[in-house]
Amino acid sequence: VTGVQTCALPISFESPFRANPERFHPLSWYKPDPTFRLQADLEPVKKREPVILSTSDGSTRTYLTYAWAAFDYGNLRHRLLIMEVLDSGPQRGTLFLAFTDETSGSETYGAGRYLDLRKVPGATTILLDFNRAYNPYCAYNDTFSCPLPPAENNLKSAIKAGEKDFH
Repeated sequence: VTGVQTCALPISFESPFRANPERFHPLSWYKPDPTFRLQADLEPVKKREPVILSTSDGSTRTYLTYAWAAFDYGNLRHRLLIMEVLDSGPQRGTLFLAFTDETSGSETYGAGRYLDLRKVPGATTILLDFNRAYNPYCAYNDTFSCPLPPAENNLKSAIKAGEKDFH
């Protein structure tokens, strides 16, 4: 992750800037910081159940509980829910972590940020690299429907890593 990322034309069909590419300006990121690369204990969910998340447009999206990531940061023990994507298409079966923290709404996007994670069969730990935390598309364009983090994924620490607020 670099300090600033730029977009090269042509803009992808999936891009939130496709209709108005002139609205795009370089994204702002915190300087990469190795202290935000955290090795978390991976606690698999024994009885995997659907979890329904509200979205930015008032609808819902369903995921499957996968595991808890437990780690220490800022003199606190944190526990975040990792979910598996159920949608059809190329993202199906991938892992997804949506979170908010003490920077949400001030330095970072108020509705939260995302981390994409990899499944590693039999793993007992997972790397959470918050330097790779990114904003959902709805941070740039209101026409996108983005899942909001579950209440249990509201960190009581400031994660000054990853992408900052777009505005």
